[in-house]
Amino acid sequence: MEAPHPERERVFDAFRHWGYLEADLDPLGFLRPQPQPDLQIESEFAREARNLYCGTIGVEFMHIIEGERRRWIQEHMESAPAPVDPQRILELLIRADVFEQVLQQRYLGTKRFSLEGNTALLPLLDEILDGAAQRGAVELSWA
Repeated sequence: MEAPHPERERVFDAFRHWGYLEADLDPLGFLRPQPQPDLQIESEFAREARNLYCGTIGVEFMHIIEGERRRWIQEHMESAPAPVDPQRILELLIRADVFEQVLQQRYLGTKRFSLEGNTALLPLLDEILDGAAQRGAVELSWA
């Protein structure tokens, strides 16, 4: 295994500590991130760290005492994201919409819960269930 580059580790450590303060967390754009003095670094390492820690997700984790938990978050933040299959996501959304239409036609006037406004959760739920199945889960129970 290759030893980490000391300059990269120094830069990434600063972003691990303070990157969440520069994250763009307001989708409406009213609250702009405030530049942090410790993060005013210009280098390829800083650009890479800024992309990971100052995007639309902010992660404040360096205060966690347990080193193993801190390393787990760090590894997951700095690893390559899983590939997204847009065709599968589109298929799930279309199937959910068709299912809603069938329920509406078949059970007209019956009280039911709709997916309206929550369809974005379908790809997340699909990912959670796939991950559970890959780890050996064979049954889903609702608490």
